[in-house]
Amino acid sequence: MEVTLDEKDAGDWFYRGEGAANIVLSYSVHSLDGSSSFSKHERLLWKDYEELILAPTKEIAARLYVQRMKPLLGAKHIDAGIQVHASKEFMEKTKKNVNRSHQSWCIRASEVDTLGTYVLLISDHSLFPQA
Repeated sequence: MEVTLDEKDAGDWFYRGEGAANIVLSYSVHSLDGSSSFSKHERLLWKDYEELILAPTKEIAARLYVQRMKPLLGAKHIDAGIQVHASKEFMEKTKKNVNRSHQSWCIRASEVDTLGTYVLLISDHSLFPQA
């Protein structure tokens, strides 16, 4: 399934941090697509785990996540992410959003490349659902 992030999607992504050549954004769902409890981006990310995608609520999905992923959290199971197409408008609006939310006291180590056409979508493994 080919997904393209457009200008209208940029408002759902928020500055989280940066380092060297990368800017980290966090995705916040304001509205859900379809009847699933997951957004279209989350469904794309978790496509190999149908039971998570079909879970009727985020709470049930969180429990399934813990059950399914707990044995996989070793060093050899690194999340390589997936490449998602991003429009020029998405990149430009995201750059404006990042510049607006960037703390003035932080060192600017990186910047959004508005000429890029793809972004890397990776699960946020810094937060674990409550089991």
